[in-house]
Amino acid sequence: MDEQAFRQMLSQNGYPEPVSVEWDSGNFTGQHTHDFDARGLVLSGRFTLSTEAGATNHGPGDTFALDAGLPHSERTYDEKVCLLIGRAPR
Repeated sequence: MDEQAFRQMLSQNGYPEPVSVEWDSGNFTGQHTHDFDARGLVLSGRFTLSTEAGATNHGPGDTFALDAGLPHSERTYDEKVCLLIGRAPR
């Protein structure tokens, strides 16, 4: 998905303007939750998102969704990851 389509999808689903997020290479966030629903678009880099359902790899153009309260972790590898994240409070 491209950035324009992602922004349009967020808007149509009631999300506020997305924020830019960058993760350094070699980053690992241990299991945690958020008090908001998150929808993300990978602009550059690659990372693995892990939940109880398993691990999924994401790269440029990929989107992902996390519901509020869902335990998850993220791991980056050899490159910085740049994302656009839409956050909708629950």
